[in-house]
Amino acid sequence: MKKRVVSIIFAIFLVSLSVLPVFAESEGASTYGRLVDNAKLLSEDEYSQLKEHIDTVSEKNTFDVVIVTEKSIGDKTPTEYADDFFDYKGYGEGDNHDGILFLLDMENRKWAISTTGAGIPYFTDYGQEKIMDDVKPYLSDGEYYDAFDTFVTMCDDYINKAITDEPYDVNNQPKTIIPIYYIIFGGVGVGALVGFIVVLIMKSKLKSVRMQPLANSYVKSGSFNVTERSDLYLYRNISKTAKPKDNDSSSGGSSTHTSSSGTSHGGSSGSF
Repeated sequence: MKKRVVSIIFAIFLVSLSVLPVFAESEGASTYGRLVDNAKLLSEDEYSQLKEHIDTVSEKNTFDVVIVTEKSIGDKTPTEYADDFFDYKGYGEGDNHDGILFLLDMENRKWAISTTGAGIPYFTDYGQEKIMDDVKPYLSDGEYYDAFDTFVTMCDDYINKAITDEPYDVNNQPKTIIPIYYIIFGGVGVGALVGFIVVLIMKSKLKSVRMQPLANSYVKSGSFNVTERSDLYLYRNISKTAKPKDNDSSSGGSSTHTSSSGTSHGGSSGSF
């Protein structure tokens, strides 16, 4: 009797496992991984930490976040290379191949973002611009781990925002978060300035003789008479202000293009 009970419980346990949702990696993620550092920009520790971060964000959101670095990409443009790498390596979750890929071309110091599936509406043109505003300074300084880690962190935020509310865009801009060290140093600076002003005030009270801005105290009344006065025109200053350019970015959304595989992609590119 006890054996039958144990067998029934074990059978129920197996059935419960079969109905649990299973996260299936994309072909690209399982074969090549989501972090492909062909340019060897990361140390072993940095690679391990960043890979774990990327996989955590990707699996949590069922959305491929991919980072690729290359020493050279040949004759292709960064956008073409990023699109083809995503498509032909088999990245992207689900039937629509949801994902985003960030490419770094070290030979030409170029970067490119390629979005596919849900990644196209999740990461608008404006959203990509704001992401790169935070990422590019790290790239220019050669701080590649910080650049990639920032990119992944922001991807997580942008995906969550798009799912729970609406994507970041021109009419739904991300809030600017002031880093804690800015607050600390700002507080120290304000304190120092206040202290300096207090010391100046105390110092001024100790002087019995003060500097006079004019020489009236030293001129004998009636000893100096002006008999003639005239104004001479010496020069003039002209200031010019450039007319603001009319950039039609108020519409927002994501621009798209078709890759060599016939897949629709969003994205952007630039230099660092």
